[in-house]
Amino acid sequence: MIAAVRELDRIDLGLPMSDRTALRLTADEHLQRAFVYLFDRDLTTARSHFNAIVTEHPASGHVPESLFQIGRCFTQESNFPEAIRSFERLQEQYPEHPAARKALLQGASAYSRVGKHRESVRRYQEYIARFPSEPDVDRAYLYIVAVLRDAGEETEALKWTATISETFPGTVTDAQGAFAAARIHIARN
Repeated sequence: MIAAVRELDRIDLGLPMSDRTALRLTADEHLQRAFVYLFDRDLTTARSHFNAIVTEHPASGHVPESLFQIGRCFTQESNFPEAIRSFERLQEQYPEHPAARKALLQGASAYSRVGKHRESVRRYQEYIARFPSEPDVDRAYLYIVAVLRDAGEETEALKWTATISETFPGTVTDAQGAFAAARIHIARN
């Protein structure tokens, strides 16, 4: 599959996608090719196709998902500052799009990776406030504990473990919060 897409890029565009600036494909075609490259872990070329959607087809309904995927590509390359830019752009331009929900979590994680712990916690808190019924909201609570612990703010992290216990009593998330609290207490001693 990847060989076929590379050959299509060569035929349609004349150069490898990563070397192109002027693109002539439809947004749908870019999206299909981008996902093939993404599956093959050719992040640079996948990102080029996603970027083409954003720049050459701004009215396309694929722009929010493309911005999210651009951020994911940067995350997989450990280029967290660029990932943050893409996730933040998606949040600003398309706050109600389903991809914005995912970008909020991914952005929070990226902020923690660059040492901006307060920004990370703020994004997780925003996720909790905006999406309290989402099935993965418990993850945001647990990530807050991890970010605060990693930032050396154990007291604040312990407060969040108590919040987890109150919010998710008797669940696996409650047990994970208790385990996180135990780890903090053990590390302190």
